[in-house]
Amino acid sequence: MDVHPKRFFRLNARLLKVASCGSLPDIFLVPRQIRNSNLEDYSAAHISRLADVEVLIESKTKRTTAAAHLGGVAVECRLKELVIGYHQLTAWDQASKRPKDTWNGRPIPRPGHSLIGAVKLMSKLHEKARTDPLFLTHLNRVIHPTGATEADYIELRYSAYELGDDSLMDWRKSFDYVLGWLKKNEAML
Repeated sequence: MDVHPKRFFRLNARLLKVASCGSLPDIFLVPRQIRNSNLEDYSAAHISRLADVEVLIESKTKRTTAAAHLGGVAVECRLKELVIGYHQLTAWDQASKRPKDTWNGRPIPRPGHSLIGAVKLMSKLHEKARTDPLFLTHLNRVIHPTGATEADYIELRYSAYELGDDSLMDWRKSFDYVLGWLKKNEAML
């Protein structure tokens, strides 16, 4: 799906004009129960970022750096969603209600952009991850799309350079592996 740049900017200008008048179409409004919640809707954000990744990679003019950045954000949102369910949270820094877990009764901090930190907040998942070096290798590639010691996925938002085809293929393989691994192992949570 390609959107011509002039059409994109016209659409955004119209939305900004409407937003400044205080009357956005319903599709752009956040439901009251989500706005007043202590937790973001990580599930919806995860799904939305996955769609963004596909659009950015599948367009005629691939936007690979933005895709890798938003792909990392998609994994981050999925992990935060799992942390919330695992500990039965209604707010960050709330005590875990997970029985027989090392975190039980302790406050669960917001993991920020730390994907590994989010995994560590779920003891069962962390133990499983520690025994699966392939998962950790792929997770590291999602965190560092341009290489193990290069900028992480959050820092890519400031990059003007696109990932090469080989880097994109490696990143995509890791991205798909991580999401598949989380899906496969979420039942244990």
